[in-house]
Parts: sequence; C-alpha cells; structure tokens
Amino acid sequence: MNRDADSTPPAPDPSEPLFPGVDEPAAAPTPPPPAGDAMPELNPKMKQHAEEAVEHARTTFGAELDGSRDSIELLETIAYSIERLLGEEGETLEPAEFDILCTIYGAYLGEVIRKTLGGTWVYDLEVAPGSAVIALKLSHGRIFPPMKWARRLEKGVDEDLRVFVTRVENRGELPADDGEKGGDA
Repeated sequence: MNRDADSTPPAPDPSEPLFPGVDEPAAAPTPPPPAGDAMPELNPKMKQHAEEAVEHARTTFGAELDGSRDSIELLETIAYSIERLLGEEGETLEPAEFDILCTIYGAYLGEVIRKTLGGTWVYDLEVAPGSAVIALKLSHGRIFPPMKWARRLEKGVDEDLRVFVTRVENRGELPADDGEKGGDA
C-alpha cells in the first residue's frame, strides 16, 4: 500500500520503548474472568483501555484519535507505523508490550464500532477452548477487535482495519479467523 508521507505519524524515538510504562497497572490487559459463572462487566474496562490507546497515540505518535468512525483511517496509519518499526527497522516488542498494544488498540477499534452498532464486551469461551477471549457481541455475531489488531500487526496491510470495520458495519460474512464470528454464539 502506498502511504502519503503527510499521513504517517512521526515514528517514536527508537531510544524510548514503544510502550513506556509497561509495568504500570493501568496499562495491564484485562485479566481473564474468574472461574465459575461470574463474568465481570467488561464495557467500562474496555472503554478505559480505549482511552489508554488515545493517550498512547497522542504521546507516542502525536496522533489525535477522537473516537469517530473517521479515526479508523488514523488507527490504520498507526498500525502501519508500528508494523514498519517492527519490520523494516528491526524493533522488537516484549510479549507483554504486544499484548498491551493489542488490548488497548483493539479496545479502541471495538469502541468505535460499538458507538455505531451497539454491542457488549464479553468473554468468549468458545473460540479458543480453555481460554477467555475478549469479544464484542453485536446483534449479528461476535467480533474480536484485540485479535484483529494482533493480526494487523502480524500480517500487515492485508488485514486493513478500514476494510474490517466496513465489513462489520455491512454485516458481511467474515471467516472466523478474520476477527469476526457470525451468528449468535
């Protein structure tokens, strides 16, 4: 994909960690649900993670994510910048840093979708047996925004976030490994 130089946020300083303060409790990913039937309310926690993404984008990339549908363009540009750092420039992320980025930016992606389509954040216990995977339950199925963000970083522009959001908005059928699970699972 051809990127216009003006649309790419500045790269972070290579001497600074991509995600400063990784050990700070506020930045930690949402823990798995407790054993048993009790499922904690995820909507406030995911909203908090989305706000952390806004702050991270501002401080690391000088980018202003405003929660609008149009901000998905900027979110894709941020993903491209991180991808470039990890690929071309040889930067690495600790697993905890990668998990945090997937949680906060996945939460942001999901919150943008939730503003227009509604939905509730849930733990999906079916998509990965033995694990609790964070999902956004919509009227037409479940999507997995943190997993989508991970795929975007791992696979590049073929996993374009703008295309994903458009397909979800249009209630298009996506393969289960593309970040959406159709039906009322």
